[in-house]
Amino acid sequence: MASSGTAGIESLVFGKARFVLRAEGPVHLPPFLGSALRGALGASLRRVACVLRAQECGTCMLRNGSAPASAYLSLFETPVPRSATRLRLLEHVPHPFLVEPPEERETPYAAGDELRFSVVLVGRALEHFPYVVAAVDRMAGRGLGAARRQF
Repeated sequence: MASSGTAGIESLVFGKARFVLRAEGPVHLPPFLGSALRGALGASLRRVACVLRAQECGTCMLRNGSAPASAYLSLFETPVPRSATRLRLLEHVPHPFLVEPPEERETPYAAGDELRFSVVLVGRALEHFPYVVAAVDRMAGRGLGAARRQF
């Protein structure tokens, strides 16, 4: 196979962080937590990583490559690289992370129950690992579920 000048899948790097949160009290969470965890992580990551809080992400000067993009912009509003030739017409490219939620669960979490999930960071997203850890910590402290129960 001819090389197109870009690295192939064999050079793809990723890291997987496993998190264990312990419920501080009873809480009912949706049976499938993937989107809920992703949303809570995004909101917390923006609070942790954003340096221009009063500004909308769409008009942020960090978005256009004038400085290193914030962890939130890089992960949740992933900009198209300036060097991109095939993706340049897109507003965002696929996000370089995924949340692996726990198994589906119908029963509420009791105090002391563990909520286990993972976050996989791909490529340059690994640079934002400390921000992801801080965001998960903040997410747990702010609480999850309709009752905002802390973990």
